[in-house]
Amino acid sequence: MRQIKELKPFLSGKESEIAKLYHIYREPFFAFIHKNNAGIGEEDIKEIYQESFIALWKNIRDKRLTGENLQASLKTYLFGIGKRQSSKHVRDRKPSHPLLYDFAVLPEKEIGKEEKEIIIQAIENLGKPCSQVLTLFYLEEKSLKEIAGIMGYKSEQVAKNKRFSCMENLKIRINKDDFY
Repeated sequence: MRQIKELKPFLSGKESEIAKLYHIYREPFFAFIHKNNAGIGEEDIKEIYQESFIALWKNIRDKRLTGENLQASLKTYLFGIGKRQSSKHVRDRKPSHPLLYDFAVLPEKEIGKEEKEIIIQAIENLGKPCSQVLTLFYLEEKSLKEIAGIMGYKSEQVAKNKRFSCMENLKIRINKDDFY
């Protein structure tokens, strides 16, 4: 019964009740996304929240979400949408710092010497094993399979996951610091 009660504001179409829910869930949603996706900024979280809330409303409107098939609270359902939206956002965006974009995508000859030194210093400041994994991959151009062997990882996938998480840490560090 609780689930049907939670859907009433949407089913009734009363904008004031929907707006009330929008504001009730907003701050907890922001905290949830911050906790689970440290690299997402405030403006992006606002956009993700709006997209998630609209998706929730559309699911109710189109009867894809009803009181009978709502297994958790409306808040949990909304946060699930937000989690998927934020993951998609992180996956789809380019590195936000131009040095990282250059470093990760462009051929080495197009990166200036000074820019490369800044990136190398940032990598070294990450500490092991991240500095080692990124150096092996980007500077020594080792394959993920070779990196797995050098680092003693069980598989190429472990090396790929480690490289991804280290690159995310590097992006956060470079974006926090002023390298110019």
